[in-house]
Amino acid sequence: MHETVEAFRPEIETISLNKETESSFSLGKNGPIIEIKLNEESPTGLSVNNGGLETFLHFGVNTVGRLPENDIVVSEPTVSRKHATITVGDNEYSVSDTGSANGTYMA
Repeated sequence: MHETVEAFRPEIETISLNKETESSFSLGKNGPIIEIKLNEESPTGLSVNNGGLETFLHFGVNTVGRLPENDIVVSEPTVSRKHATITVGDNEYSVSDTGSANGTYMA
């Protein structure tokens, strides 16, 4: 079971973080944890650890969800088809829930 600290909702709240900051978020209150890590090999300096699978984040919008066309695919039944986005800019990145059924939470 994952501890939930802060919830954010689509179109109401988005969390923005400095690109020097690593973070984790949960797809649903008790859902899988996605970790955003600093990674010098990535063009943006950031990557995502999704259950042991490392994916470089690209500049702009990175999609997260169950559908295979997402940038980060999470094959869990509690994860929405298009669950969240991670948007990477020059100095910061933001995580937004995209209307998922179970929400997105800071872990």
